[in-house]
Amino acid sequence: LTMTSNASVSIKARANIVIKAEFISRENMSEGYVFPDEDDDLSNYKGGGVQVMVSNDVLQDIDSMNFTIATTVITNGSGLTLPSSNNETNIPNVVGSPIFSLQISPQPNQEVLEQNQIMMMFDVHTASNAAALSDQGSTEISDFTLKDLSCNFYDYALTTSNLAQVGGWSREGLTLDKNRSNRTSVTCLTKHLTSFAVLVSIQ
Repeated sequence: LTMTSNASVSIKARANIVIKAEFISRENMSEGYVFPDEDDDLSNYKGGGVQVMVSNDVLQDIDSMNFTIATTVITNGSGLTLPSSNNETNIPNVVGSPIFSLQISPQPNQEVLEQNQIMMMFDVHTASNAAALSDQGSTEISDFTLKDLSCNFYDYALTTSNLAQVGGWSREGLTLDKNRSNRTSVTCLTKHLTSFAVLVSIQ
C-alpha cells in the first residue's frame, strides 16, 4: 500500500472495529486533527461514540514535514473486566466506553504534548454498564455516577514476570475533565499516545 500526501485509508473490520490511517503533509495542516471527520461514518457501528482532537501546535512541532496518524476504535469493548493498577480497594473496574487507540509517527515532542494535551470524548455505554452492574449484584443504573468513572490507558509495562497478567489499565498521564463530562459522556485529556477507555468502578 502506497499512500500519497494527505491520503486516507479507512478499514471497517467486522461490525465493531474501525481502523483509519492518514498520511498528512504539515504544510496542509492548519487546524489540527479531528477524528472522526465528516468522511468517517461510524453511524452503522454499534456504540461508536468517540471523538478526538489533536491541536495544531502538537502537529506543527513534529520533526518531519510529513507524518502518519493511525486510529483504531473497538466499539463494543464495554462490559469487559480487566486488570487495573489503580484498583487498590479491589473494586471491579468495567470498560464503559469504546476502546480507542491513537498513534502518530514520528512521535510528537513530549514537552509540547504536556502543554497541549490531546482531548478525547467518549460516550459511556449505560446499557452495557447496567448489565455489568447487574452481574455484580446491583440492578440500578444510578449505582454509578461521574465519580465512579475514570480515564485510563492500557499499560503493557504492568505485565507480570510470569505473564499471569499481560498489562493493565492505568490513569497515569490522563485527566478527566469534569467541566466537560457527565454520566453519559466523558472528556479525557492525555499527555501520551496508546490505547484508551473510560472505566467504571462498580461499588
